Amino acid sequence: MPLMPIGAILVGEILTLVMPVSAVIALGTWYWRFTTRVPETPQVSHLGGDANELTPAPHIPEALPADPAT
Repeated sequence: MPLMPIGAILVGEILTLVMPVSAVIALGTWYWRFTTRVPETPQVSHLGGDANELTPAPHIPEALPADPAT
């Protein structure tokens, strides 16, 4: 039996609170440092141009309906 049973309980309670909080702080710090080191990448469309340069599509005339009178 420990000399101070209340001390063992308090140590267990403190560790139960401190361990998860320190893990969340460590993960948050790692994520923040990771996102600040990653360079911004430009958004490139699948056509090879910059996504900010919007060019209209070429006009394709639609086929005229057949004239039923002819």
